Amino acid sequence: MPKTPKNVRRQNVCEARAAECEEFEAGLKRSTRGNLWREWEGARVSVFRRRSDDLYGWSVHYDDESPHRYSREGYETEEAAIFDLWHEVRTC
Repeated sequence: MPKTPKNVRRQNVCEARAAECEEFEAGLKRSTRGNLWREWEGARVSVFRRRSDDLYGWSVHYDDESPHRYSREGYETEEAAIFDLWHEVRTC
């Protein structure tokens, strides 16, 4: 069986990650307050506009026993917050 070149394997990994991110984003719903949210692998995740600085942030909440995790920084766009949230839940 011939070996697959590294650049082809990297491209396949990048395509798979992009598809995962698109699936994650497609499942987001808009709440009555205007926040985006969804259930993802046992957690409720949200993207919201922060009142303090009018930037976007995100939170992850697993259950009533564990504390919320919040983004450390603010994001200019909702899309940037979604991407960082997706990266956060992928790596945990």
